[in-house]
Amino acid sequence: MTGTDAAQLLTIRGLTKAYPGVVANSDVSFSVAPGEVHALLGENGAGKSTLVKAIYGLVRPDAGEMRMHGAVYAPSEPRAARAAAWRWCSSTSRCSRR
Repeated sequence: MTGTDAAQLLTIRGLTKAYPGVVANSDVSFSVAPGEVHALLGENGAGKSTLVKAIYGLVRPDAGEMRMHGAVYAPSEPRAARAAAWRWCSSTSRCSRR
């Protein structure tokens, strides 16, 4: 973990996910800092949904890593992804449950 990783809400490095006959995501890397808003744009079949599903724990990447505030982030299901996000929100007093 680097100081830069810890300052980012989410860091993804080298994420790859393939299905039989198609590579949905190939070596995807990006980071999101607290308070930033990002949009995923691309053609049909570009891998946008697959990337979001990996972040949310619906699919497991074949390669690469995800980190949340520098700690390894590998949700096994959506419930785990929501719990990780809520732990961050609770620890920083940035969020409220609605």
